[in-house]
Amino acid sequence: MDTWKAVPMLGADEEYQCGLDDESLKKACRELNEDPKERLGALATFREWIAQQKWLKTPTDARYLLGFLRARKFSQLGARELLENYWTIRTKYSEWYNGVDSGEETMQDILQQGIYVPLPGRDKQGRKIVIVRLGEMDPRGKRNTFDDVMRATLAMFDYILLDENIQVNGWCSSST
Repeated sequence: MDTWKAVPMLGADEEYQCGLDDESLKKACRELNEDPKERLGALATFREWIAQQKWLKTPTDARYLLGFLRARKFSQLGARELLENYWTIRTKYSEWYNGVDSGEETMQDILQQGIYVPLPGRDKQGRKIVIVRLGEMDPRGKRNTFDDVMRATLAMFDYILLDENIQVNGWCSSST
């Protein structure tokens, strides 16, 4: 079964190896305007723009930035806007994002509660499936506060969105 763990971010100088399976790569080319021959150039252009934004402190590893490029079908302008909005929200709600450690006791407790259960494998469209069991949450906040659950939720989203196949195919959830 998949687990949520902290994923180290690599710098811009890492050697990128495409993690897409064959079907996802075809879909990325067909639906997201991704050209494997142009991918590294698009990343370099995006990184150059990021370096010019002195206020923007963001990871620049390929897997991370490709998520923004793919979400905007490799439009540089669209990816820039999305990245700016993403970091604006992270700044506005910093209490939910800063200092999140998946090994922290509170985070482990939330993960162990089984509120989010990622299923192994993928569906026919290549999407990752996550079961959301809202009934496992403590509505009175005696075990975990709303902020604790939000922090764990956002950390989980950050983790799964580093998966290149999820970037291309998406993910879906079902509540029980």
